[in-house]
Amino acid sequence: RGPDFDSQLEAVIPFARKEKPVVIRVRSATDILDAIDFAKELDIKAVLRDQGTESWKVADKIKEAGIPILISSVTQSVSSSYYPYDTVYSLPAKLHEAGVLFAFYTGSNTHARDLPLSAGIAVGFGLPEDAAIAALTGNTARIFGVDDQVGTLDVGKRADIIVTDRSPLQATSNVIHMFIGGKPIDVDDNMHTDLYKKYMKRLKRHGAELETSVPQ
Repeated sequence: RGPDFDSQLEAVIPFARKEKPVVIRVRSATDILDAIDFAKELDIKAVLRDQGTESWKVADKIKEAGIPILISSVTQSVSSSYYPYDTVYSLPAKLHEAGVLFAFYTGSNTHARDLPLSAGIAVGFGLPEDAAIAALTGNTARIFGVDDQVGTLDVGKRADIIVTDRSPLQATSNVIHMFIGGKPIDVDDNMHTDLYKKYMKRLKRHGAELETSVPQ
């Protein structure tokens, strides 16, 4: 007689019951169509994680299947030299026009700070700004079923908020206030600002040395 408890099978239960989404990695339009068929056959709640640049080709199929998709940086190269130069830049706008629920993602914590840049570029190629911000916030929460806790500003949700001096999608914008769980975070004293101050001092000192060494 086998054991009464199997930890591996136990871990699968929330996915089999559609309580949690199964993230399926795709790269091409064919991958996406196969993933849609796979999700339908197994009757699972699926999320596509697109590592390619062809989801625009089957946007109508993604919408019809009702499956959300995560798209990576719009600064990556197109998957075919035959595609227009702006294929990746305009991909979010095409998904939005098709009514597909999508969000931006990055493959690592290191590149998370580049997400607003991707959204900003997408705005420059047809994606409405409010849709771009939603793809960084509310859409992500909806896709993973935590929109009752985070993603938008509403009573009862976690107060994770940033206040910027310009559009948060502008690369030159600065975060002037931040709240995590309703608690204020000091944005002027962190590792990044410490490094900035450290090397600015070095540059100023080096500049002063250059000025004193120039013959009058």
